[in-house]
Amino acid sequence: MKWIPSEVVAIVLRMDVLHLCQLDAERGSPSLSPLALRGPTNNIDLESLWRRLVEGQSFFRGTFSSGGTSYAVIRELPERRPVPPVGVRVLERVLLGEQPKSIAAGLDCAVSTISVHVTSTLLGLSDESSASRASILLVMAVHAADGFVQPSVSVHAWRSGSELIVSAETPGRQFEPLLSPGEWQVARLCIEGMSHVQMALTRGTARRTVANQLASIYQKLRLSGRSALRAAAVRGGGAAAGGP
Repeated sequence: MKWIPSEVVAIVLRMDVLHLCQLDAERGSPSLSPLALRGPTNNIDLESLWRRLVEGQSFFRGTFSSGGTSYAVIRELPERRPVPPVGVRVLERVLLGEQPKSIAAGLDCAVSTISVHVTSTLLGLSDESSASRASILLVMAVHAADGFVQPSVSVHAWRSGSELIVSAETPGRQFEPLLSPGEWQVARLCIEGMSHVQMALTRGTARRTVANQLASIYQKLRLSGRSALRAAAVRGGGAAAGGP
């Protein structure tokens, strides 16, 4: 996930009003003039969103999180840019929590080939190349396309005819009572898509501390890593929830 620095994006939440100012200015994109986004004005079906992404009709332009809510700026594309179906299926399996080694074994290919598929497919759908840092909204959309029923994501407003902002509560709150306060904070940031460095900076700790906390989180929840944690957050799972 490419996080938008706080000095570039100013987010003020009061009641149902979102003020979003200057998105992604450091990449040279036109900034958003301050605008009040009253919501929800509509709902978007996550399965339909995923279909539009893989068919090349939409693109995840930027993502960020604030106050337990994840946001994505989605650009509607003037011309379709479909993503290769093989890459789409591999990415879906990764975002559903399957390990790359298992996918590679099933397809009789190298793990590096799986990584190439994931990176190239993600770059066709969004501005992120790492599955573990992709927007959690993207993960939620994949689960919806896989048949998992979850609440619709609220569309707060259209910025123009080509971009909209989508938001949803960041999933994973079922993990909070199973973890220490510090571990829960790290788990939430991981679910949102932060890297080790970003989590360390956000929490004012060392990268090694974050790595140790993540290892403890995976052990307590009996999960194999980031992708499994994010998938379990969306599906409301985690083996530890069922007991020892």
